[in-house]
Amino acid sequence: MHWELWDTEVGALVETFPSEAEALRGVREILAVNSPDLVNALVLGAMYDEEEPRDRELPPVLGGKELLSYLATTPESPVVTAAALVVHERIRQWLAEENWDVRKVDDPQSSFNVMATLPSGPNVNIFQL
Repeated sequence: MHWELWDTEVGALVETFPSEAEALRGVREILAVNSPDLVNALVLGAMYDEEEPRDRELPPVLGGKELLSYLATTPESPVVTAAALVVHERIRQWLAEENWDVRKVDDPQSSFNVMATLPSGPNVNIFQL
């Protein structure tokens, strides 16, 4: 089984991936460097490989909002997450050094979400989807 990512606006195959994890990583990378609205044109689906038995059902094809929702509920690879956690901690430390009060915001759609408040009162929400 392999995964295919299609752009429905131009009707073209964007890329083929050997696994779901690599396909999701690829979609995340594409969305990170393009307009977030691009997700509305993308469709990701599993396909049987040649000569592969068709004895199990393929997962549903995901596109648009369903694909975005699936990305939000599917964890990234541990390497990406570990690197991101280092950056997130640096941001927290920097804000604390500048006397900001930093509170975590629970948001399942973001990998990093904090509310930072200065002693004088202004609030800033810092997040990464």
